[in-house]
Amino acid sequence: MEEQVQKELHDFFVGVITKGFHSIKDIAKNKYLYSFALQLRANGKSFRCVGNTLDSVSDNFMIKLKSIEDVTDYLWFTTEWEYTFDPWHAKDAELQKKIKEKQPLLDSISSKAFLHVLLEALQTCNNQCLFGVGILREKISVFVDSEEGDELDLPEKTSQTLNPPYVHDAFLKRFEPNNPQGLTYRLINELVADY
Repeated sequence: MEEQVQKELHDFFVGVITKGFHSIKDIAKNKYLYSFALQLRANGKSFRCVGNTLDSVSDNFMIKLKSIEDVTDYLWFTTEWEYTFDPWHAKDAELQKKIKEKQPLLDSISSKAFLHVLLEALQTCNNQCLFGVGILREKISVFVDSEEGDELDLPEKTSQTLNPPYVHDAFLKRFEPNNPQGLTYRLINELVADY
């Protein structure tokens, strides 16, 4: 991919991700946002920002989450998450104008190149401390998921690139709710402690 196209898309994605993250934080107010992800659309060339809070999990705890497996699924299946920001369908006129301007560039690249630039943009956001600093950064996992679930190891691959080693190692064990070294175990203990 041409270097100028890559730079232009990278900068555009950094702005969109930043806007999406702040939008989700604003909607969630002061709730504990434990994870933020970009969910790739089936076309492979667009995404939406998604996030979830422990408060959201606890709100559903008594209503629909009947087992530890239900809680685990709700914690990590991004299609279930409460907070979303879809740049391609946002009511923000300026953002829609920018997306329309970038559409020829988006159409000109492959899905693989799109993901590559998206990951670089997420790394830039991380380096700019969008997701927190120090111990606060270790309180949130960041990854890329697929709406279709067609790339089963995409969250794991992208988590390794985007998270501190401690967070990534715990993220890999997220579907092991009884493993004290996994994120789910830690999050469930925080949920239970609040009751």
